[in-house]
Parts: sequence; structure tokens; C-alpha cells
Amino acid sequence: MTKAYTVKTRNFKYTAAKPTLEAAISVACEKIWPIAPDEKVQVYCGEELVGEIEPV
Repeated sequence: MTKAYTVKTRNFKYTAAKPTLEAAISVACEKIWPIAPDEKVQVYCGEELVGEIEPV
């Protein structure tokens, strides 16, 4: 069973459509950063923190 990738910030939480890290980054670029451009995003695979990304 593959685990879903979830992107979280202070006020937002989205699950990626595909179980890939690229899909999680795409969610951050399309959904979170247009609304909160300076927000650091945490990426989770299931309940495990995979890493944090920041907009460039």
C-alpha cells in the first residue's frame, strides 16, 4: 500500500493527487504559495515528516 503525500503549513493542509514527491511539490506551488508566498511548507508521507520546502 502506498502512502499519500500531504503538504502542510500553518493554515493549510492538502493531499497530493498522486503518491509522489513531485505531486506534493506541485500542490505547494499551485495551492499554497499563490495565497501565502513566503510560507514554509512541510511535506509528510503518511505521518512521517519527509522535509520542508520554501519558495524560491
